[in-house]
Amino acid sequence: NHLMGVKNSDELRAAHGEVQGEVVKTTTKLSQSEAVFKALEALEKDGSLEPAQQRIVQSSLSSMRLSGVGLQGEEKERFNANRIRLSELSTAFSNNLLDATKAFSLTLTEPAQVDG
Repeated sequence: NHLMGVKNSDELRAAHGEVQGEVVKTTTKLSQSEAVFKALEALEKDGSLEPAQQRIVQSSLSSMRLSGVGLQGEEKERFNANRIRLSELSTAFSNNLLDATKAFSLTLTEPAQVDG
């Protein structure tokens, strides 16, 4: 996404659009992994972590909960479909914003227009 903001081009947009759905599916699959979630829960309860490590584990668990790790069946499918759609909408919005920014121009013809 950062690259899309700083080096946007038609070719990059096409490549991004081509893989975006799979990237979202893959990151969603990891964030909803019950095995990873249970391992992190075990680490949290272990008590052997430094405070900074404990905070990282707690943050990861919170992120996984917000990513739908506890959802099942139809709820999970709907959540994941919404996540993909949100990603598509976010990209379209960013592209439109970049296009509008590139297209904007302001011509000043009088010195008084820049006073102050």
